[in-house]
Amino acid sequence: MTALNDFIGRLDEVDALLRHVAPEVDTHSPISHEKRRPFSNSTLARSCTVLIVSYFEGFIKDLSDESLDNLIENQLPCSRLESHFRGYVLADHLKNLREGRDPSRDWIAMQRVMETAAFMNSGRVIEERFLPRRQIKRAVTSIDPKKINELFKIFGDSDLNRGPLSRYGERLKSLKNIRDNAVHGNEGDFDPLSLGDALNYLELLKDCASAMSDRMDLLLSSLHGQAAVTKYIS
Repeated sequence: MTALNDFIGRLDEVDALLRHVAPEVDTHSPISHEKRRPFSNSTLARSCTVLIVSYFEGFIKDLSDESLDNLIENQLPCSRLESHFRGYVLADHLKNLREGRDPSRDWIAMQRVMETAAFMNSGRVIEERFLPRRQIKRAVTSIDPKKINELFKIFGDSDLNRGPLSRYGERLKSLKNIRDNAVHGNEGDFDPLSLGDALNYLELLKDCASAMSDRMDLLLSSLHGQAAVTKYIS
């Protein structure tokens, strides 16, 4: 997927930055001594870690967009979409109803709920106007493992214990805490980061993103494969 390639390209930039500013972290570098610079290794590592996690969260947003594009490009019938996905389609309309701002707006919101539900229950091909892009990205664009799993659940993953977060979840939780404390000036709550830590986080998120991309490919292939079988039988 393009999202994965873009993410790895951004991580390569961070990797190049680390190795340029701190060549001693590269065991293959002819420079073995620590380069003198006007900031500590921990400051550089902390800054790069924040950048790495931000890029990873951007990857999740891009992955959700690419996955939705895939549904349109392959003309997936609405009947193949999971109830979790359909709930996101209705989310804003239901929110308007719950707010109960005035009777006329309630009626309009109810009409949109009925129209949307009728379309999503039909055998028609999904259309761009019904894709909940904003709602999904708002719900899943985070390194928080629960939010990442939500993305897979939206696309029909019924066995999250076998997904990427079963392998990476605990490490992502730890990295989230480190990033959050660094951003909010609470880095003193953790041991100082080393340059090796930053490189390890880079590799961790690269591996996790690759596993997430593979898992999403599998989910999308399953959706399209079942849709093709249904069309053939009918």
